[in-house]
Amino acid sequence: MGWTSYTYTESTHKTFNANNAYTFCINQYNKENYNLIKFYFQKASFEEDNHVVYLVMKHKEGYNFIMLVLISIYNKEIFYKEVTASMGPLEDRCPVSFLSMVPMSKTGSLEYDWFIKVLKNKIKYKNQIKQVHRY
Repeated sequence: MGWTSYTYTESTHKTFNANNAYTFCINQYNKENYNLIKFYFQKASFEEDNHVVYLVMKHKEGYNFIMLVLISIYNKEIFYKEVTASMGPLEDRCPVSFLSMVPMSKTGSLEYDWFIKVLKNKIKYKNQIKQVHRY
């Protein structure tokens, strides 16, 4: 999976916030096969870093999974890349409560190792969006 981009004028990389990220994720991922259940935004620490969005998604077949979305905005273009927990992403600041919403992975898998890193970080979930819209 590579990076995808399109013209984006709603904000800049510096001003991109949780509400922008939530709207982006609803538009991109809350489609007929998937339902966005939980959302958490990690703002980029500096200009060259990516914003990270942690999502709990429900597949139409009934199972949940965690997906991360890396987001960067440059020159009125939004660049994004999806990474699932099963890929063992480097980003591990996911709220611990998200782990209880998905099946536990097998020991020795990339996803299991990622779960352990998330547990060690002890990030607590907090609602970051002003108004949650259900589409």
